[in-house]
Amino acid sequence: MERNALVDAVGFIIGFPLAPLLAVLLRQSRSPANRKWLAPVLVAVGCSWFLQIIYRSRVELPMNMKIAAAKGDLMYDGVGGNVAILLMGWFFPLLGCLVVAGVHKIIVCIRNRKNED
Repeated sequence: MERNALVDAVGFIIGFPLAPLLAVLLRQSRSPANRKWLAPVLVAVGCSWFLQIIYRSRVELPMNMKIAAAKGDLMYDGVGGNVAILLMGWFFPLLGCLVVAGVHKIIVCIRNRKNED
């Protein structure tokens, strides 16, 4: 029994590109006067982190345990992956959101310079 590429892909999507997309959508849903990045980024990172924890416990961990049992590794308990998601599951979503916010800031600065000329 081998790991499924779809399971890995969904885990990646929850962990990295979902948070910036959600932050942009949350930011755009606000009025133009209140379009700040802090609240949408915090909500997006929190949602992504929570979804990673749920996904890890409901999909990825049971699959990894079945794979380990099929290979004869009865000592596998998945604690390392659980700890990684619990302690650092916020990092990649936050990094993605910061990159998107930074690119947005650069684009706005370039646009404002063109309008001044």
